[in-house]
Amino acid sequence: MDRLWRVVENLLESTDRVGLISASVGNHPQIDDLCQRLLDRGGSVSFSSLRADRLPDSLLEALVRGGAQTLTLAPEVGSDLLRRAINKRFTDDQYLDAARRVFRKGVRNLRMYSMVGLPEEEDEHVEALVELVRRTRRVQCDEGRSAGRITLSMGQFVPKPATPFQWEALASRKLVSARMKKVERALGGEGGVQVHAESPRWALLQGLLARGDRRFARAIASVFRDPSFRAWMQALEGEGIDVAREAFTPRDPAWPLPWGHLASPWSAELLLKDRARAARTASHPCPITSHPLP
Repeated sequence: MDRLWRVVENLLESTDRVGLISASVGNHPQIDDLCQRLLDRGGSVSFSSLRADRLPDSLLEALVRGGAQTLTLAPEVGSDLLRRAINKRFTDDQYLDAARRVFRKGVRNLRMYSMVGLPEEEDEHVEALVELVRRTRRVQCDEGRSAGRITLSMGQFVPKPATPFQWEALASRKLVSARMKKVERALGGEGGVQVHAESPRWALLQGLLARGDRRFARAIASVFRDPSFRAWMQALEGEGIDVAREAFTPRDPAWPLPWGHLASPWSAELLLKDRARAARTASHPCPITSHPLP
């Protein structure tokens, strides 16, 4: 806490607005104290994103007192089962309860972030995302914030090293684009709802860079002045890198991995066990209360 506060004090010499960025800001054991100190000094605070299951009223009050009108609350996916498969331990009902408290405290707008293209994802999971957005909008209106908006940002899931999905293929651009467009069409007529979809082309680059080997170093060096998608593809081709094999082909657990020589707290056996658990969890029927997507 003392180290954090020294950093914040330095910032307050040139600005009265401080952003706290972390994978889970609300998990810090002294986050309440930090926010209170900021407010007592006349500052305001914002957060990169907050977890629906770790959202104390003290954080909401700090945001509102700082003048925040928009908050990012990520459901990650639209289905309880798929969320549990990726080890996100909160439900739709918990998410909606958090959203209700957000609006009740005075925040007008809510940003929702969700992934598309997870290994176990099916069409019904995407339909569940549409329904969750609609339910969130109804909560917003019920709490007297109908003039505000819900913004859904969709990004493609990218498998990362040292996770249970490190052997998985990236979902095809065709599949991800089709599912994102279905969501956009389904929510296009919803008042107060905006939908933003990330380009699958850039997700492809993220996937290549996340799990690439040392050959990618030269490709990076050749595109830093012109990092366009076309330049990337030309650079990768020039290094003899097969994009389809690297991104869209599942990796055999027996294959050596570029990061396999690095120490990790999670063994391959443990990650494979978690991967099997995720597949079992997501394979259960997904209850949907909305109408099917067109």
